[in-house]
Amino acid sequence: VQQAQNAFNDKMAQFLLIPLGGAIGFSVESAAGLMIALPFVLFAPLAGWLSDRFSKRNVMLGAAIAQVAILAWICGALVIRNMPLALCGFFALATQAAFFSPAKIGINKELVGSSHLGFATSMQQMTALLALLAGQIVAGWWFDHRFHALGGRPDDAWSAALGPMWLLAGVSTLSILTSWIIPRVPAQGKTAFSGKLVISHFTSLADLWRDKPLRQASFGVAFFWGFAGFINLWSVKLAKVLTEGAAGFGTLSSLFMAAASIGMALGFGFTSWLLRKRIELGWVPVAGLMMAALSLVVACIPMGGTQAFLDLVKLPANGSPKSLSAILFLGLLASLAFVSSVFL
Repeated sequence: VQQAQNAFNDKMAQFLLIPLGGAIGFSVESAAGLMIALPFVLFAPLAGWLSDRFSKRNVMLGAAIAQVAILAWICGALVIRNMPLALCGFFALATQAAFFSPAKIGINKELVGSSHLGFATSMQQMTALLALLAGQIVAGWWFDHRFHALGGRPDDAWSAALGPMWLLAGVSTLSILTSWIIPRVPAQGKTAFSGKLVISHFTSLADLWRDKPLRQASFGVAFFWGFAGFINLWSVKLAKVLTEGAAGFGTLSSLFMAAASIGMALGFGFTSWLLRKRIELGWVPVAGLMMAALSLVVACIPMGGTQAFLDLVKLPANGSPKSLSAILFLGLLASLAFVSSVFL
């Protein structure tokens, strides 16, 4: 519950800022992709050390407190209508997630042991990614709804984003409580902090890659997150191109994410059932080949226009009929998410 709420808060905040940028003519989607990924590269050794040196439960608690402070920062930036300042908060949220990630993943084995690790990891991935996608969906829909109701002018976009952000900042305080009740686990390492640790990326990578199975697994995980990040950014770009950044941008982004979230949830549910007794790596190449095949199909099919997608969610429209091609596109996007989650 705690890590799912953390993911939801993170993505809802970020995906309120992306359509806000589009509405005021401040393009942020490309920079957003970089800012989300960069902290995981820059701070990986330090984040890993922190989760070993201290109880992972305490790291999760600290991350929850940090998230509340960062969301309050973003609210302040929206009040004074300063987009660069809000983007600093955007980057800070990604940095918080980078430090939170090794703690939430590493605590699994400490809480449930090895025999239930496959099931526990699948359930954690399912809830976290479903919450992540749900945050994007709710943010896009809510922003568009408020933006349209307020008049759809660029100045209205700030107010459209600020209300949900205030509510999100308040609700995020609950994650402090949920992290507080996680069982306290002992620290696993005693290595003291040193300056070399901050730039130990290549040394850590060499340690990882000396073990062939871990090296291969790291490539697989990296491929998944690269693929997922690409599809995520591609969906946002596609929504912006279709709507030209105007009203409907957030809704289309949400619709694409809704399709992905349904596929992802079903995929992780299916995988947790597959791995209920043991981990079976034979599914990895099967799912990988299906990812490639479905990606080609998604690239080639006609997807319908903006109105076809907006009609599906009954926004104010021009009365055009619902498009089977739009439904097919969303179905294939969900299928792609399903096989991707099996792969991971």
